[in-house]
Amino acid sequence: MTTVQYIPPQGIYFGTPTPFGTENLSMPHYKNFQFSNAEAGWQFNVDRGHQGWADFTLRLPCTQNVQMNLVMRSSAADDQVNNAVTLKVNSYQLLTNFNPHSQHFAIYTFFIPGHWLIAGANTLKLSIDDKVTTRVIFKSISVAGVSPQDSQATHISFEKRQFVDTDILSIVDQQGIGFNPSLNTWQISNPSDYITYRLYLDQPRLITLSMNFCSTPIPGQTTMNNPFNITVNGNMLVVKHDPHIQAFHDERWLVPINWVAAGDNNITVTLAGSATTTLHYRRFGAATQILPPRTSFVTLTHNNGRIEAKWPTMSGATTYQIDFCRGGVSKPVFTTNRFPYLKIAFPQAAQPGTYSVRVRPWADDIAGPWTASITVNLSRTILFLSSSGKVNPAAACFELERLGITVYANEDNLHIEALASDAQVVDARQLSNFMAAYAGVLTSIQITTLPPDLKHIAEVWNRELPSGYQQIVSCETSEDLAKDAPIMESSSILQEVPGRIGQAA
Repeated sequence: MTTVQYIPPQGIYFGTPTPFGTENLSMPHYKNFQFSNAEAGWQFNVDRGHQGWADFTLRLPCTQNVQMNLVMRSSAADDQVNNAVTLKVNSYQLLTNFNPHSQHFAIYTFFIPGHWLIAGANTLKLSIDDKVTTRVIFKSISVAGVSPQDSQATHISFEKRQFVDTDILSIVDQQGIGFNPSLNTWQISNPSDYITYRLYLDQPRLITLSMNFCSTPIPGQTTMNNPFNITVNGNMLVVKHDPHIQAFHDERWLVPINWVAAGDNNITVTLAGSATTTLHYRRFGAATQILPPRTSFVTLTHNNGRIEAKWPTMSGATTYQIDFCRGGVSKPVFTTNRFPYLKIAFPQAAQPGTYSVRVRPWADDIAGPWTASITVNLSRTILFLSSSGKVNPAAACFELERLGITVYANEDNLHIEALASDAQVVDARQLSNFMAAYAGVLTSIQITTLPPDLKHIAEVWNRELPSGYQQIVSCETSEDLAKDAPIMESSSILQEVPGRIGQAA
């Protein structure tokens, strides 16, 4: 199976007089499309009867469905908005006289079907109707390759003489279709014959149409010629498609979400007028689509004895799942069930060692990819106070706690023992109350840099700090791990990974 190389999210920002293209999206040509200082965006500067357009080049490594976002707003004259725009994708028309009728910037999302696009350069032509009387201002255009997945699907089977409609997909009109008993399939034989389906949607949804069909050669020849068209509510989705495949096979076509509506939607399959052979079909179906959510960055920190992971809302996600590891990313201690929160604090007080997490977003029951694993390393840390005992230890401890460092001991006014992450050690070194901070055992060179009264403390620290104490304790059980519930206060989100609990680093 060929792996699709989806283009990452990227776009052109129009809040500047000199917008820059990206690796996959550029604007090489335009007419009467220019920057407006007053609007801080680009607009079509045309009057009635004149044309304005902008050509965008979308370069793809392979064919794929593409999500496109337009950030735009309309201006008004005498409380009237009249600035409809049109968008063509190669030879297909995605938008026809689209007019959002909003005077505030908003994001408008559209989907470009993959079968409209080619590997290489594709042209997106944005233009404005020549009868406009008001302006439309653009703040940005962005694109991203997407891979929608089926959420709910339905189909009608044509392998018997009597086909059966479903609750939401039915046949409402036809001309010239018939059953072929030798193939146990239905067929469209004559040019311009058609079959019209009605698909009911509770609300506008992203859908994919599918058909299992084959081409038929001219009797006595190998030539196949049965191109067909598919329209959705009058919009041309597929034009003269003819794969020349004699075996029954499945094909799928993404439908732009702006073409469908709540309620009944008409889908018509028509044999093109130039066809000379028969189109046989066994199934026709539709499936609502969900986009797998996109991952984002994750932060993992130590905060006064607790390991906390946080992440922003990930695009399309409804819930999240966490892998929690100790001692390395290849040894998960547990995997959470899915939950809707944007942070989690892990069970038990933190110990010296390495902790790692990764997050998987879910869109309902559709899983997104795991994020990269993020790691934090905790060490027993010794911090030496400045000015040979003149610093108030209580104030110094307070400073450390504000950084999230766990203070273990403060037996004199010369040093403090603590548990800190590598980043916290770096931050502590910047505090005026401390002259030095070291994670773990000090080297001989580090000890020589200390004042005489601190050298002895460092030597004792090295001698009494067991090497094993820097390793992860291996006597934990799943019950131990679940003692402290995560911050959403539900221990039920913890799901054990069999055989992983309590393994040493």
